[in-house]
Amino acid sequence: IAVTPLTNETGDSTLAGWGRLAGDWVTQGLHEAGLLTVVPWPSILLAAEQHAKSGAADLAATVREETGAAVVVSGSYYRTGDSLRFQVSITDMRSGQLVAAIPPVIVARDSAASAVRELRDRVMGALAVALDERVPSEVDLAAHPPTWEAYRAFDRGMAEFNRYAYADAEASLLEAWSLDSTFVPALLYATFAAVNDGNGARGDSLLGLVQ
Repeated sequence: IAVTPLTNETGDSTLAGWGRLAGDWVTQGLHEAGLLTVVPWPSILLAAEQHAKSGAADLAATVREETGAAVVVSGSYYRTGDSLRFQVSITDMRSGQLVAAIPPVIVARDSAASAVRELRDRVMGALAVALDERVPSEVDLAAHPPTWEAYRAFDRGMAEFNRYAYADAEASLLEAWSLDSTFVPALLYATFAAVNDGNGARGDSLLGLVQ
């Protein structure tokens, strides 16, 4: 996997540094997560320089060609009034299919650092879910990936679930859902854990929330 610098679409050159910072931070986060082999940031910068010289339109395609990355994280950021909007997606370059589209992160112009942190968190969560066969395929997480912290709680809960520690699993899975209420699979498995623990009434209550 490779992360490109985000494209500055604000029209303000003083904001140009945030694109590189975002790419660097997301790259570091993916290294820490250990989900896939990550193309080092210096290699990405070299590919970006080659792209600038070539005049090609698609930076992600250039990064794919220069680094051999099968999956590329790319995006842009825009200015609307006093706000900045960051948009990032994860693409499987082999098939051209979208792995996940991170919901836009909108912050005040002087709070760009918080947006970059949230983007990193969301990208890590989205990739973790995309690689996790335990997540029901019927749930469309491409448009609503969970946060990394929510995924970590989900992963812990699933390990407990597989050890038949259903009470602990339910607690961890509910924690995952509380960390990110869009992460419905965590709530769904909490329902299974409650029922398997012999508490059908609580399972019915949780199922109502899932629905």
